[in-house]
Amino acid sequence: MQDWKYRIRLFFEKLEDKWVRYFSAQNVDIYRRIFRKMVFFAILSGIVALFVILTVLSIHRIAAPKTKVPAVKSLELFDAVRILQERGLAIDIETKFEPSVPRYIVIDQFPKPGITVRQGRTVKILVSMGKDTYTVPYLVGKTREEAENLLRQLNIPYEITVIQSDEYALNTVVSQDKKENLVVDRSEKLMLVVNSDLKSTEARVPSLLGKSIDTAARDAISAGLSVKLLPFLTDDETKEGIVMAQSLEANTVVPKNTEIALEVGIYARVPSATQYRYYLFTHTVRSMNEADTSDVSVLVVMVDENSRPIQLFNSTVSQGQLIVIPFKALGTATVQVFINNSLVREETYVP
Repeated sequence: MQDWKYRIRLFFEKLEDKWVRYFSAQNVDIYRRIFRKMVFFAILSGIVALFVILTVLSIHRIAAPKTKVPAVKSLELFDAVRILQERGLAIDIETKFEPSVPRYIVIDQFPKPGITVRQGRTVKILVSMGKDTYTVPYLVGKTREEAENLLRQLNIPYEITVIQSDEYALNTVVSQDKKENLVVDRSEKLMLVVNSDLKSTEARVPSLLGKSIDTAARDAISAGLSVKLLPFLTDDETKEGIVMAQSLEANTVVPKNTEIALEVGIYARVPSATQYRYYLFTHTVRSMNEADTSDVSVLVVMVDENSRPIQLFNSTVSQGQLIVIPFKALGTATVQVFINNSLVREETYVP
């Protein structure tokens, strides 16, 4: 017991000795001693201020009145927000396309109704956006490239039939099967007829130089080409992920499914830059239940060489939609596709 007390007393005596020597050392000028004291009191003030803030926040949280979470499921969004605000609750709104539930109706909530919480607690509500639809644009007279770029921008599924005729301008949209401004379920494709000098077995090489890897890969696949990605080391950091060269000359006509090699920029000054490779993953979305035509939730994850999962894609998409995902990896990489939280595909890429 005496030994324990002695050790404690010795510890504080050493601490006091160090304290005195630090702030009043004879070999240190007065300005440095003053500066040390200022730094010490600044740190001490910061600690005290932080303690006071945390104490006030804790008291505020504890002192906040309690309330029960109301049931807002199946209510319209406006009514749900009003009821939650009347109870002093904060609101976090998430949306989801749900064909079976009308637009702006609450699908679910968390916390569940009846639970007692403090006022100010955030309640998350999931709100239906109804059917996922699109408004048909007018595309007749536009070039094929203009029409396809617009449809991809609007996330509208489409299919093109090619004809060869002297009655229409080349490479232009001749007709579409749906009227302008018609609201259509996103699962329905917009059918276009395009006049082209190409045969159905041919493809025209697009100009891909200077485009991002994502845009270039989609444009090449849309043109009917097979894509191969190659690394291109560059000292310009802004060229990372940009197409620097293409193996086929733009505007040349080649057989469909001809391979085009795209050299894509990799910033040379990052560690192991020479070992990075680009890969291209494509997947046509299909539901596990073929009779179900509703939109599906798609998650694509890449597991890298360190077994670290990296999210590549996470969205709700229409069935039949082609997902094109270029990605970069240092070594062996495995890509997993989850549809409605179920694993449907796994593919491994080896350098």
